[in-house]
Amino acid sequence: MNKKLLIGFAALLTAGAFWACGEGSIESINEDDGFVDAMAGQGGIFPTDPSAISQKVKQAKDECAANVACYAEMQKNGGYVEPEPESSQSVGPTPSVTSSSGGLLPPIANSSNSVASSSTIIIIDPISSSSLAPVSQGAITPTSSAAPQPADGEIATCYASTNPINKMDSTSWKVKMATPTQAMNAAYSWSFVDADASQSTDNGSGATGVTSKAITYTASGQKTATVDITLNGQIYNVVCDPLQVNGAAITGCECNSVSAPDIAGDPTAVWTVDGCSSPGANIIAFAWEGATDDGSGTAASFTFTKKGETAAPVVTVANDDNTLRKFQCNEIKAVDANAPDFLLDSANKIIELPMGEVTITTAFDPSWHNNETAGNCHLQCDAKEGNASLAGAKVNGTAVTGVNGNNFQTAIPIASTINSKILLSLPADSKCKVFW
Repeated sequence: MNKKLLIGFAALLTAGAFWACGEGSIESINEDDGFVDAMAGQGGIFPTDPSAISQKVKQAKDECAANVACYAEMQKNGGYVEPEPESSQSVGPTPSVTSSSGGLLPPIANSSNSVASSSTIIIIDPISSSSLAPVSQGAITPTSSAAPQPADGEIATCYASTNPINKMDSTSWKVKMATPTQAMNAAYSWSFVDADASQSTDNGSGATGVTSKAITYTASGQKTATVDITLNGQIYNVVCDPLQVNGAAITGCECNSVSAPDIAGDPTAVWTVDGCSSPGANIIAFAWEGATDDGSGTAASFTFTKKGETAAPVVTVANDDNTLRKFQCNEIKAVDANAPDFLLDSANKIIELPMGEVTITTAFDPSWHNNETAGNCHLQCDAKEGNASLAGAKVNGTAVTGVNGNNFQTAIPIASTINSKILLSLPADSKCKVFW
């Protein structure tokens, strides 16, 4: 279970206790769970301080209230959640006021909440954000969209549950109400503006009505939907955030930079995107996030202001079949030649380097290679751990050929060793040196 709710604190000492999952399923407590012992035993999370208990009650209620299914299940099975009192303030005619997030809603008056019973407690074990995987370089293909939160004065927002999708694929639409109580008590009438006639409407109420049926889109482009929400005798019209339906696929794009921005010199990095193809359509535009387009569309730059600052732009590529696809560029980190992290100033000197993008600042004597500044010398790197692989390593943006498992040797310009920089991309922690 990603979330556990313990409902009925007083019942913990009786045979009538049970678990309720965040997804709405109910499980009886069993002797193998171990969680009960952890909470009730020494060092458990049930404090004796009434104020601490009250704080845990509030935290648990707030987190459960964000999930309509959880809220509905608790109501159905005896868990306590504060009811929202009916507003005594009169409501005018059917409103239609546009908000920045797409909601067309007036404010609903709030009343003071009732006080929770001290005999009921709900404990939630939330998912840690540290378990989320970081975005890697390459195509960004989201599988679900985050629920836009209603702004102050709005009763709801609505959005496509998966965004973007491809032509001929399906997605449902969802309502995010300001409170779970409103979501449970409302009725929903959906209109799908750009769907086929046979799928143009849907209706529902309560916990099931907040999600529409799946709608299949046969044409590409931006699509939208609206939902009329009936609550306490009033009708509120909400325009949903747009859905992107992609047509012909865009593939092959790579966004890279080989810049080594230096706060003491040139602090600017430049990324370029190339390799894009779209069979059956034409690439027509590029849009950058996190970097400034240089005017060509296929390149963008970012100017760093301090050592250690990083940038990893995202470029959106568009074709003439209404397809938009985002690609992640590689991350670049600024250095400062006046305070280098990794300084290499003589041949055969070994320095230890971490895995990832690393910039070596070089300061060799110009005469070290028989006074030659043209031609090549060599860079050698060995993985610190013998079983680690350096396959995929890059030097100054170029993949190293001939990697021998956990080490490699490659030619580099002599000039790059004299008051210059060497940009490495290392698949593992390594020890490196420059030699003839």
